[in-house]
Amino acid sequence: MIESVRVTNYGREATEALAEELAAAKAADSLASVTVVVPSNTVGLSARRLLGGRPSTPDGSRGGIANVGFVTPFRLAELLGRRRSAEAGLAPLTNPVLAAAIREELAANPGFFAPVAGHVATETALVRCYAELSRARHETLDRIATVGSSRAFAVVDLFRRVRSRLEGYADEDVLVRCALGSVEHDRHLLDELGVVVVHLPQPCSPALADLLRAVLDRVPSRVVVGLTGATDADGPVRDLCGRLEVALGPTSPPAPSGATEILRVADPDEEVRAAVRRVVAAAESGVPLDRMGIFFPASGSYARMVHEHLVIAGIPHNGPPVRRLAGSVTGRTLLRLLDLVDGDLRRDEVVALVAGAPVRDATGHRAPGHHWDLLSRRAGVVRGPDEWAERLAAFSSEQRARAVEQEAEGRSEGAVRATRREAEEAEALARFVTDLAAALDPDGIPHGWSGRARWARALLAQVLGDEQVRARWPSPEADAADRVEVILERLAVLDAIEPDPSFDVFRRAVGVELEAPTARIGRFGEGVVCGSLGLGLGLDLDVVIALGMAEGTCPSPRREDSLLADADRELAVDGELALRTRDVHDQHRELLATIAAGRAERLLLSARGDHRTGRGRSPSRWLLDAASELRGGERVFTSTLGELGAEHGLTEVASFVAGTREATVHASIGDRDFARLLAWCERGGSVEGHPIASDAALAAGLAVQAARASSELTRWDGNLGGCGVPAPASGEVVSATRLEGWATCPFRYFLGSVLRLGAIEAPEQIAELSALDRGRLVHEVLERFLAPIVARPVAQRLAPDERWPDAERDRLVQLADQVCAEYEAEGLTGKPLLWRIQREELVADLLGFLDADDGYRAMAGAVPEQVEMAFGFDDRAPVVITLPDGRELAFRGRADRVDRLADGSLRVLDYKTAKADRYKGLDVDPVLAGTCLQLPLYAAAARAQLGGDGAPGAGVTASAEYWFVTGKGGYTRLGYEVDGAVQQRFVEVLGEIAAGIEEGGFAATPGEHNSYFGTADNCRFCDFDALCPVDRVAFAEAKSGAPELARIEALVAQDTGVAPDREQRR
Repeated sequence: MIESVRVTNYGREATEALAEELAAAKAADSLASVTVVVPSNTVGLSARRLLGGRPSTPDGSRGGIANVGFVTPFRLAELLGRRRSAEAGLAPLTNPVLAAAIREELAANPGFFAPVAGHVATETALVRCYAELSRARHETLDRIATVGSSRAFAVVDLFRRVRSRLEGYADEDVLVRCALGSVEHDRHLLDELGVVVVHLPQPCSPALADLLRAVLDRVPSRVVVGLTGATDADGPVRDLCGRLEVALGPTSPPAPSGATEILRVADPDEEVRAAVRRVVAAAESGVPLDRMGIFFPASGSYARMVHEHLVIAGIPHNGPPVRRLAGSVTGRTLLRLLDLVDGDLRRDEVVALVAGAPVRDATGHRAPGHHWDLLSRRAGVVRGPDEWAERLAAFSSEQRARAVEQEAEGRSEGAVRATRREAEEAEALARFVTDLAAALDPDGIPHGWSGRARWARALLAQVLGDEQVRARWPSPEADAADRVEVILERLAVLDAIEPDPSFDVFRRAVGVELEAPTARIGRFGEGVVCGSLGLGLGLDLDVVIALGMAEGTCPSPRREDSLLADADRELAVDGELALRTRDVHDQHRELLATIAAGRAERLLLSARGDHRTGRGRSPSRWLLDAASELRGGERVFTSTLGELGAEHGLTEVASFVAGTREATVHASIGDRDFARLLAWCERGGSVEGHPIASDAALAAGLAVQAARASSELTRWDGNLGGCGVPAPASGEVVSATRLEGWATCPFRYFLGSVLRLGAIEAPEQIAELSALDRGRLVHEVLERFLAPIVARPVAQRLAPDERWPDAERDRLVQLADQVCAEYEAEGLTGKPLLWRIQREELVADLLGFLDADDGYRAMAGAVPEQVEMAFGFDDRAPVVITLPDGRELAFRGRADRVDRLADGSLRVLDYKTAKADRYKGLDVDPVLAGTCLQLPLYAAAARAQLGGDGAPGAGVTASAEYWFVTGKGGYTRLGYEVDGAVQQRFVEVLGEIAAGIEEGGFAATPGEHNSYFGTADNCRFCDFDALCPVDRVAFAEAKSGAPELARIEALVAQDTGVAPDREQRR
C-alpha cells in the first residue's frame, strides 16, 4: 500500500525527502525495519553515509538509520527469489554460460548467422541482445517474430532456442518470476522488508517493474520520485511511475538546479587540469573532499586522465577502474601464453612474454628479460622449438670457446666471467623455452573446459610462480591475479553446456572474460568521487564538476543496434526494448540529475578541440541550455556563446599557458612552479634567474636547451675537448673503416667507437638480406672461390687471357649455395619469398662477375696473387703510417684481392655490392674527405707484403680500385695509381682525423636532407638514427660556424675545392 508519494528534484532535496520519509516510517518505532530501494549501490552508500551522520531533532525523529537496508531493484529480486530459485535447482546464469549456449546453437543451426557464426563480434552482440530480450514480454517476442524484420526474426528464434537450452539456469526474468512467487505466497519475506521506500525510481525491465508494483501493493510503501524539470528527460521516469501505479498528481515539476558556471578550455587535458584546480580551490575554502565529485561521459579517455591528474596532485579519490584485467600482469601473460600455442614460439612473442611480466626461469628465479632478448637476437633465433635449441646451443658453444681464447690471451678475469655468463644465460634461456614448448604442446593440452582451465592455472604457476610468489606482488596486481583465477574457475563449469570446445573457442572465451575491468579505485566516501555522468544521479554533494560538454561526447552519437533496429524495438508492447533514438533522453536525465547533485557549485567544462586528433569540438546542446539559463532565459547558440562573459557565468581560457597564467590555485606542485616561472618571465626575468631554476634537474635541462640553441659547439652537441677521449695515435691498432666513420659523422664515431654502442637487429624483423650481409656473403663466396686458385703455383693459375671454365663456374654456384645455406641457418635472410628472389640475383651477379673478370684480366694482364690479404692481425704486422706531426697510426684490415699485373705492379681490388654513385669523386679527392681511406691503405699493405725481394715494396708500384661486383653496379671499377700525391693527401687527411678525435670534436654531420627518403644523407643507414633530433640538419647548420668544426669543414673544402665562408655562416 502506497502511503506517500513525494516529487522532488535530485540532490539535497531528494536527500531531505528521503530523510523525512524514513522518519515517517519510523515514527511509531525507531527500530522498525525499513527497506530503501535505490537506483544504484552508489546511491545507497551515499544515502547511508549522509543519513547515518545526521544529528537527531529534539523529538528524535530524524537521527540515524538503524535497521534500514538499501537495495537495488535487482538485489531485491535476489533477496525475494533466491530461495525459490535454489529449490527449483536453478543455477545463476553467467555470461560464460550464456556465450557457450549461443555458440552451441550457432554451431547446430546457424541459419541467418551462418556467414558470421564463428566471429567473436557475433557472439558478443548476441550475448548483449539476449540480456535485453530476456527482459521482454512474451507478447513482444511474438510480435517481433511475426511482423519484425527477417534479421529480428532470426534473433528471436535463436534467443528462444538458447533459452530452451538454458532451462536449468536463472536469468533476470526467471529470478524475478521466483521473486513474484515469494511476494504472492511468502508473507514472512515481505514482513522482513518492513516499510519499503522506493527512492528515485529509474527505468527498469517490465519484470522488475512488476515486482516493484507487487511489493508496493502488499507492504506499507513510500515513494520519492526525482524529476529534473525537463520533459524529455523525465518521460521514462513518468512512464515507470505509471506502470507502478504511483500517482504523481498535479504536482508541478521542480525547478531544475542548473549550472552555476561554464568553463571553456582548449582541449580535454586542460578540462581535467581545470577541474583539479577547482577541487583544490574548494578544499582550501573548507569543502571536504568527499563532498566533491568529478563526472564525465562514459566514452573517451576522461576516466584515465582524471585519475592520473588526481594522482599527480596527491588528492585522494575513488572512481571506476582505468584498466581491464587483460592489462594486468596475469591477464596479459595468460593471453600471450594462449597465443603462443599456435604461434610456433616466435622469438618476438617469447621475448614479449618474458619482458612483460616477472617470469620465472626453470630454476624459479626471475628471468632477465632484456638480456634474453639480446642473447636471442645475437643467436639469430626466429621461431620454432628446434631453432631455439640449435641456435642457442651453438651460441653457448661459441661463447665458451671465446672464453677459452680470452684466457689464453691473458684477458681480465671479469671479461672471461662475463663471456661464460653469456653462455650460461643462453643455456638457461634454452631450458626455459624447452619447458615452455612442452607445456604449450597442443597434443598435451587437455580437452574440455575444466581440463583446459586446470592446464591454464598450472601454466600460469609455471611461468609466474605459485601463490606464495604472487602474494608479494603489489596489491592491485595480486588482486587482479586472484580475479583471473576466478575467471578460469567460471569457465571450468561449461562442460555441461559445451562439452568439446576447440582451443580457439577456449582462448576467445578467456579473452572476452579478461575484458572485465579491474577493481574500483579507492573506496566510496574517501576523497573525491569520480565517475560517469550516470554515477552522479542520486548523489548529494557540495561541488559537482561535469567534463566533456561537447557534441559527440555528451550526448554521444546515436548508433543503430546491429541486431535489433529501432523499427523492431518499437514493436515492444510495454516499450521495454529501449530505442536507440531515446538513449539521448536517458543521457540528458543523468546529466541534469548529476548537476542537481551539487548543492553549492555546479561547473560545466567543455573543450574547443582535441589536440591529439586535431579536430575541433562544438559545445553540447545541453551546455547551450545551461548558458541560456545563466543569461536569464535568452537563447544562446553556438555562434553567440562567445558573446557571454564572466557576468553570465562563462569563462573562456584560450590555452594551456593562459590557464596557467590566470589560475589562482594550482593542480599540483609542478603546476604551481610553472605558473610562478611563467609570471617571472613575463615580468622580464630570465628562466635561469628564477629560484626554481636552482633545482638540479631543471637547471641541467635548461643548460642543455640553451647549449643546443646556441651557435657554439658545446658538450651537448659533441664537443668533448679535454675529456680524455682515446686517441687513435696512442698505439692502438685501428681500421680504416673506423676512421672513415669520423670523417662521415663524428657523432656516429663517438657512439660506435668510443662508447662501443651498436644495434642488434631483431631476426624476425629482417624482411630481406641486409645490404651489409649481402656484401659479406658476396665477399665470402669470392674468397672461398679464389683461395684455392691463389694457393697454386703461379704457373698453374689461370692465365690472364684464359676464361673461367665451366667447371669453375659450377664450383662458384656450389659455393654460393653453400654460403647462402649458412646465412639461412643464421636467420639473416629474411622472408622466404624475398630471399628466393635475392638468392637468384646473387648467383646471377656472381656469374656475371666471372664474365667481367675475364675481360679485366685479359685487358690488364692480371693474375690473382692473394685474397683476403690480412695485416695487423695475429702475426701479420700492421701497416704503420707516419703522420705529419711525426706520430704514427697502426692499421689493421683485409684487402679482398691483390693481383699482379703484366708489368709487375700490384693492383688491390676492394669489392663493393652497392652502387658506384658516392665514389665518383675519387678523381678529385682520392680519399673523399676521409670517407674512403681503404684504397691507399690497402696499396701500402700490398707493397709491404708482396713487393718482392729486398725491402718490402722497393721499386714496386701499386694501384687500387673499388670493384662494384653486381649487375646494378655495372661491374664498374673506380680507382687510381697510389702515387706520391695520393699518399700525401692520404697522410694529411689521417692527420686531420686523428687530431679531430683527440680534440674531442664529435658533432653530428647529417649531410643534406633527402626529401625522397625523408631523412639526411648520412642518416639513412645509421644505427643511431633514432638518437638524433628530427631537425638535425637545422641543428648542424646552426653550429656550422663553430671553431671546433674547422677540421672537418677543412676536409670537406679540400674534397670539393670550395672553402667554407665561416663569417657568412656565422
